Amino acid sequence: MKTPIFLATICLSSMFGFFAQSEPGATEVTKAKKPMSISYEAVVSCYPELEDSRISYRVDLRLLQEKIDDVFVTLESHLIRRMVQFRETSGALHKVRLENKSLKDAKPVFNAQWETISSGGVSQPWDSPRLKTQNVSQEEVLALIGPNIIERDESTKIDTKPKGVKMTLRRDLTKTLELRLEDTTAARSLSCEDKNEIGTICTCSKKSSSVTLL
Repeated sequence: MKTPIFLATICLSSMFGFFAQSEPGATEVTKAKKPMSISYEAVVSCYPELEDSRISYRVDLRLLQEKIDDVFVTLESHLIRRMVQFRETSGALHKVRLENKSLKDAKPVFNAQWETISSGGVSQPWDSPRLKTQNVSQEEVLALIGPNIIERDESTKIDTKPKGVKMTLRRDLTKTLELRLEDTTAARSLSCEDKNEIGTICTCSKKSSSVTLL
């Protein structure tokens, strides 16, 4: 007795369907992984505890700082230097540089260096009886700047964290420009810098090796 053609077709279809379903992964949809930046690889290579999907594709220093502060609580914070560039109503351009004399003082006291900037961008000392250069507070400096227009304001601070960890931040008025996280006990150090158009570049350094990821 001959097998009907339509029955043979059904049997073949069922057989191929069985093998297709039996093949591993045949019914699973493979999800494409979001690309990971090389700078982010440097971050997690140095500090696996800083893993954060928000910065995996492009490292944002503001978000990285937030993650660091969540993982490593800040015990103390000290401003170590500040640079303010301002323009008087007359058009004259000036700059003052502040250096913290001691990180041990609860209220920081600074040495101040005042400069005048020429139209060609050359700086020279700015001498005036009203300008203090020793034992100056930030409040005194801002009072001297007064109503003048601040064109640039960069500051660097150090945050002390538990277990030998410290973070150094350099900021301007709007964003973080540079970040350095050091762990003296584990001999590891992460440095990240905002390079404007090309984004953030991070470098991971460890006790026995130093790897720069661009």
